[in-house]
Amino acid sequence: MSGTNQSTSLAARPNPARVHSVLVGGKDAHQVDIEVGRAVLEIGAPTVGSSAFPDEIGDLNQFRNAVRESRMFVLRAIKHLTEYEGVTQVVELGCGYPSMPNIHDVALEQNLAARALYIDSDPVVAAHGRAVLADGQKSFVAEVDVVDTDAVIDAVAAVMDMSAPIAVCLSGLGETLADAPAVIARLTDRMQPGSWLVLSHLTADVFDWEVDWAVEILGSAGIHYYPRSYEEIAAMLGSYRLLAPGLVAPHRWRPGGDLDQRSRQRLGWPVRWPVREVCGYAAVGQLHS
Repeated sequence: MSGTNQSTSLAARPNPARVHSVLVGGKDAHQVDIEVGRAVLEIGAPTVGSSAFPDEIGDLNQFRNAVRESRMFVLRAIKHLTEYEGVTQVVELGCGYPSMPNIHDVALEQNLAARALYIDSDPVVAAHGRAVLADGQKSFVAEVDVVDTDAVIDAVAAVMDMSAPIAVCLSGLGETLADAPAVIARLTDRMQPGSWLVLSHLTADVFDWEVDWAVEILGSAGIHYYPRSYEEIAAMLGSYRLLAPGLVAPHRWRPGGDLDQRSRQRLGWPVRWPVREVCGYAAVGQLHS
């Protein structure tokens, strides 16, 4: 198949990174992705005309709320680690399409020595990242199968100091992997003691019917999600000492400060209204020595 035909074929199928872009309110999507994302965002929504969708109605969707709150959590976590824990090396697995602010933007605000590596298995996402993110000094991009631990470690070792602690971010990735516990365990085995794991993960412990419905819609489009319970996610963190407040909903992990507000403004997201529950969990843990 020629490159043009292959690109056309790929564009004709829903793509996880592009659908994720739709779910958070981004623009990196084709019509086929928009249709899948809209189907998810319509869950629980009143019947409305297309002119009012998805911004006004989609912003009320529990799945979108979880994805957005998870992103805000990651940014707060990176701010804390680079400002207070001396972290200067950050890796984001399954980075998806760039969205301002990116993790290296936040890291560099706190520590000018910070460096970030973005890893994704999607060649189009990786190419886009290289064009937008990579500068060869403070930020790097690698196209690697995220479940291939050896390849991931090789990519990290190419630009990071493996003898020093590294913060690895998995946000929006674990729930797309059928074997996420095994992937995290293999990565943990290869990480330097003192390294950090920044993890957020979708759950159906709350809003179960909305999550199950979204998972069914995405699965029918060939995009598989695996929500996990609190106990399952906690087990994946067994090798880590969790920072307070432990494993909590993402919007409950050290909220406050102006980073959320500034980030939402840059992303074009509405300022968050008070919410009691989010269908996800999040934690930051340091690997035991």
